[in-house]
Amino acid sequence: MSSNPLSKQAQVLTQLLDDSLDEAERTLVEQRLLNDDAYYEQLLAAETELIDGYTGGDFSSDQEQSISHMISLSSNLQDKAVFSETINQWVSNREAPSDHKRWFWGIAMTIAAAILSLLGYLLVSQQQQIEQQNVQILEFEKNQAAMLDKQRQTEQALARLQLLYSDLERAADKIDE
Repeated sequence: MSSNPLSKQAQVLTQLLDDSLDEAERTLVEQRLLNDDAYYEQLLAAETELIDGYTGGDFSSDQEQSISHMISLSSNLQDKAVFSETINQWVSNREAPSDHKRWFWGIAMTIAAAILSLLGYLLVSQQQQIEQQNVQILEFEKNQAAMLDKQRQTEQALARLQLLYSDLERAADKIDE
């Protein structure tokens, strides 16, 4: 087992997933994930780096333990780790292919990579839409709360005006007497 240093993005991802970022850093990372597609792609690549390195035994025992804990917190990461481990086992167990098989598997892997890339893109797009909808819902709720507060203030002002009006009517009645 070698001691492979984690990339900066992998470190950020690990800290984000194991909840070791402070609130300000977490908010900054989450906002950047929502607004910066390139940053999001970098963290996806870092996720793949972590999973592949973990299943390939590329990390020190401390790093491996931290990554193992992170993976245990996410069923999505668990699925990816199982997939990566399966691929690693398959690659280590297979025979050297003939040129024909090598060509076939090259094409098959290219197609599989294209399909996985497309699925990843669709998943990212859907996730971004969900995040945008969540932001819109939060903004709507904030606006709704502000409107309810203004309505309450308006009702209080109206009640005060009604009291003043009734005081004026009583004063006018006393003057008329």
